[in-house]
Amino acid sequence: MPVIKLNGNKEKLVHQLEHAKVPKVDLITFEIIFNRLQSICAEMGATVHSAAHNPLFAETKDFSCALFDYEAHLVAMGEYLPGHQGGMQNTLEGVINTIGFEGFREGDMIMCNDALFGASHVPDLNLFHPIFYKGELMGICGILVHHVDMGGAAPGSYVVDATEIYQEGIRYPPTTKLYEGGKLREDVLNIWLTNVRYPEIQRGDLMAQVSGCLTGAKRIVDLTDKYGSRVVKDTCVAIQHKSAEVMRETIRAMPRGVYYAEDIINGDGREDKDFRVKCAMTVEEDRLIFDFAGTDKQAKGMINCHWGVCAANCYSPSMTFAPPHLLRNYGATVPIEIITEPGTLNNSSRTAAIGGSTIEAGYATYNCAYSCLSQAVPRLATGQWAGTIGLLLTWGNNPASDTYFTFFNAASMAAGGGARSNQDGWPVGSLKVANMTIPNVEIEESIAPFLRYRFRRLRKPNAGNHGQGKYCGGPGIEFELEPVGIDANITYLTNKYRQPPEGVYGGYPAQMARLKIKDAATGRVKKVLPPKVGHPLSAGETLYCAVPGGGGYGNPKERDPQQVLLDYLDGFITLREAKEVFAVALNVVKRQVDAAATRRLRASLAKGKKRPA
Repeated sequence: MPVIKLNGNKEKLVHQLEHAKVPKVDLITFEIIFNRLQSICAEMGATVHSAAHNPLFAETKDFSCALFDYEAHLVAMGEYLPGHQGGMQNTLEGVINTIGFEGFREGDMIMCNDALFGASHVPDLNLFHPIFYKGELMGICGILVHHVDMGGAAPGSYVVDATEIYQEGIRYPPTTKLYEGGKLREDVLNIWLTNVRYPEIQRGDLMAQVSGCLTGAKRIVDLTDKYGSRVVKDTCVAIQHKSAEVMRETIRAMPRGVYYAEDIINGDGREDKDFRVKCAMTVEEDRLIFDFAGTDKQAKGMINCHWGVCAANCYSPSMTFAPPHLLRNYGATVPIEIITEPGTLNNSSRTAAIGGSTIEAGYATYNCAYSCLSQAVPRLATGQWAGTIGLLLTWGNNPASDTYFTFFNAASMAAGGGARSNQDGWPVGSLKVANMTIPNVEIEESIAPFLRYRFRRLRKPNAGNHGQGKYCGGPGIEFELEPVGIDANITYLTNKYRQPPEGVYGGYPAQMARLKIKDAATGRVKKVLPPKVGHPLSAGETLYCAVPGGGGYGNPKERDPQQVLLDYLDGFITLREAKEVFAVALNVVKRQVDAAATRRLRASLAKGKKRPA
């Protein structure tokens, strides 16, 4: 990665396009090739999805596909996880810096999951497959899959009490070739299968990943057959310069200045204290500079991240604030600079524990970047989308097969969407940085029939804040899970236990996360668990999980009274809340807004008078 050392114990990451002249490509060819690249990424994803062996992986779609050009620059990406693709760029740069372009041979496939070379965390395994056309390197296919296990001290490779990276599973540096010259390296494969807990399923998932790469390479060869290598290469370069210019135009339209944000991580698995990520975003002509000076020192526990995750979580929100015609690729990252301090939460040391990097320091980085951008461009702002990604693993011994099971309960990520400047937030919307699907109950119970839902539903608002605003944040989900005839264990990671997801521009904050163990017979709460925990879950107990909602946008007293009536009729607010929070008087008998009383109430509040009885 192009990291530059600065004065005062700082580092800066920058991307550059170094072409003396931008190739000229006619507009029709430009559009055809760009859209073809996008469709190839989609086909790669469809191949992975259809061939996946782990049904939960296939359902959640926790993977990403991308194409890189002959300079190893990301030129197109699939509609999967935005945070992955920015990280894949940094991982491939780590590969190139280690083995050089000459280290790629036709038929090779390199596997790398080592964050010290730009990757995210151990479960995210990258495959990179060079694409050759008549001996000429045309580009590289990349597919990242979050595998269900990569070894280490706990199933799923989320080791809550880890203190160093060596406890978190097997790592593959950029010199690892799964395929060499088109031939499978059985020794490399066997090392991997020996270190993971579910070798049969995971071999299938890995081969699905291989198939996706082969599909992408074949389609690029077909494209090159039609247009020729020079035209394809020139178009890839032109696409990136176009993206860079659109991003610069986006930044030029932002008000100049410095915008500040802070996000808090609750606990690190070792200490239940708060950790802060701080950001100052400078809008400077046609550049965005994210400076994370003042961020807390790295934690003892597994919440830290390296450059790959930090950068991805700056690029992703920045692209969200660009117009829809932005071509999302390496070029869009060129006007963005990122500054961090080594040894801090989002630029940790080589040995630091990073198992929770993507959902802890990474997502806090995303929240800070998004908050700064929201201040600069209010019309595109949203309340926080839950402010956290919940991760819940239930694991133990499968009584039917006497083997390990690890069940990733994706419902723990079913968070509420933040409200926007013109619309309520989505209920149970996947987080912007994740874009994952929440499987239905029947799918989950077919995978783990010994884990049964007592209920899974939209979270009910309590007496406090739940994202009220001119536009309201969407509710998250709540569910209760019961082990049937087994004793199990849980691994849980989340935030927003003590600080709620933020509203914006007068919008109220949302509900916070909670995890409780209850007595299955009586419903009595036996224990409220902390935000980072590994804990037994015995037969005769249930697990209650509440996922945060989204923050509101704007003053609740400006909400459309007819919408307030619908909120009341749907059971999302009380009659008292309609009056005191939204300043709307309702006629419950007639099930309608009392327009005259509402006008008086709001007029009285606008003048600062005491509310009428």
